[in-house]
Amino acid sequence: MESTNANGWVDKLKTLYLEGRYDEAEQILLSKRGSYPPGVFYFNIGTLKVKKGEFGKARYGLEKALTEGYMAPQVFHNLKLVKEKIKVSDISESGFWKDRAYDNLMKVSPDYYLGATFFLLILSVFLIRMGVVKSIKKIILVILISLGPFLFNLTYLSKIKFGVALENTNIYEGPSKIFSKILILEEGSKFVVGPKNGNWYLIISPSSMTGWVYKDKVGLLGS
Repeated sequence: MESTNANGWVDKLKTLYLEGRYDEAEQILLSKRGSYPPGVFYFNIGTLKVKKGEFGKARYGLEKALTEGYMAPQVFHNLKLVKEKIKVSDISESGFWKDRAYDNLMKVSPDYYLGATFFLLILSVFLIRMGVVKSIKKIILVILISLGPFLFNLTYLSKIKFGVALENTNIYEGPSKIFSKILILEEGSKFVVGPKNGNWYLIISPSSMTGWVYKDKVGLLGS
């Protein structure tokens, strides 16, 4: 687990974790949530859930840590362990390139897209000052290309929402239990979430999971 300070509660948290008293450790972690950066908090929660065998919630915590920009090697390691445990077919294992592209692109923090834009803008200014780019049309084109990563994230990626099944649950043909069940959504499955209708989310990708799922069974990634 990751700690952020040397207070007594941090030492107690570590002790509980090492002694296998995961429920008590989780209670302390939740009570001290504001003391951690979001990414570190979700990583710690995900790690505790792994130890407790709650693999759907574990995957949600670890995936959430990535969306919050916490890209530590331990996150990817623990996430790999969780995927090996649950062995579900979902968007990260989809046979469609678009599904896998969504999954990989959304693992990149928005800060990286912003950083790429700043780098390209600095490079553009350098090229303009050096006289490599001279005409107005080329200058405008270079600036637009530089803004590409930021605009791509702002106008497209930020509108894509992922969800993780926190536990086994049913997928229905419509947003109510009065509709027919399509299939069982397995714990830890990851998918793209579409429109919300009351207390229900529409799964829009992968196509094998298309249908409606109750919101309390889903952990949303991103904003």
